[in-house]
Amino acid sequence: MWAGKNCIIATDPASAVTGDYTAICILSFAGRWHDHTGLPVVEVSHLERGQGQHHRAIIQRVEDMAHWLRSEKHTAPPAIVFDAGGLGRPITERAREIFVSNVVIGFIATGSVDGRSDRYDPRTQTLYMSKLGHLSALDAAAQAGRLIIPKTLKHGHTLEREAESLRAILSKAGRVIVSEPDSQIAQFDDILSATSMAVAAATVMWTPERIARLRDSWPDRTVAVEGRDI
Repeated sequence: MWAGKNCIIATDPASAVTGDYTAICILSFAGRWHDHTGLPVVEVSHLERGQGQHHRAIIQRVEDMAHWLRSEKHTAPPAIVFDAGGLGRPITERAREIFVSNVVIGFIATGSVDGRSDRYDPRTQTLYMSKLGHLSALDAAAQAGRLIIPKTLKHGHTLEREAESLRAILSKAGRVIVSEPDSQIAQFDDILSATSMAVAAATVMWTPERIARLRDSWPDRTVAVEGRDI
């Protein structure tokens, strides 16, 4: 059941000329909170990847997904998340012009691997976090049992393989974080990066108070429509 769900569409973009993959993740709020941490339980509802996509095609695909979620599945307006570093910067700026009714969050990598520089600026809708920071957010959610990966999910096995390539390390500040994925296990980490950005954004954005405000702010939250596949 999609109706009424809060969703995040997170994208890890890649250049059309490098041969890398662009990955897109739809993460949804599972409707409950973790007993011990009080953080949201989330579900990976959709994953896809494509090689050599131009930034206009990436934005169009995200726009199609957002429209599908709202018009066909009657979700709350999804939050849009992009890696805003390098190639992602112009994509994020363009997305903010297009998605005027959505929260558009740009991820800016920081130099701090232990999380001391992690912060969310609601004024600019920017989440400052190192790559290891959002990978650690995904690992923490998985370890706590608040990350749901359906067995039938397309590319779910890729996500699990990439996640298994993470290894816990101890920072100088004594904080447990994860290392970069082992390239011998996961040649690419695009699926992992898109999903971990979504999980990190959900951890920051989805509080009980904010979820309640979001659900009260749109009129069709109780309508369920089974539409076409994405």
